[in-house]
Amino acid sequence: MAYFYCDYKDPDTLVPINIINSLIKQLAMQNKDAFQEIETFWEQHTSEITCAAFEIDEGGSETTSRLRRRLLDDRPKTDDFQNENLAVELLQRISNHFERVMVIVDGLDECGEQASASTSLLSGLADPELGRIKTLLISREVHEIGVQLSEYEKLSIAAKLSDIRLYVERFFRLLLLNCT
Repeated sequence: MAYFYCDYKDPDTLVPINIINSLIKQLAMQNKDAFQEIETFWEQHTSEITCAAFEIDEGGSETTSRLRRRLLDDRPKTDDFQNENLAVELLQRISNHFERVMVIVDGLDECGEQASASTSLLSGLADPELGRIKTLLISREVHEIGVQLSEYEKLSIAAKLSDIRLYVERFFRLLLLNCT
């Protein structure tokens, strides 16, 4: 299982690639074969990047040397997968190292301008032909998000007044206990 919470107070949590990279990291930490998948993926894609860099800038320049040194010296980090499609592909490949993967993303409505891009990216994760990911995407009612998730089953949750009352009472009891 991997979980992510989008928080409007933390702009980094609203960026679609950061959501995917966090999910990748969480799953890789749970399974050594999944982590190995990151290393393999990294090697495949950085060698393509290195070849492209040398074709564009035929050796010897400072930029090419820095890129080559960085690609050879750095250990794979999920932060380096800044291409959303590649990151999604990696996440789906990692999921194949598990019997099943549950991805929960809460607060999509807090993504503001990025909500549509995040929802689009995340809704594509649950393709059974590409991986073993099941998704639970949580959001308040937002039209753009609803349209993108129209094929998803929806479950409405509303707070009951009695639940709110219990929460407030407990909060004040704990507050009073801490003050004495």
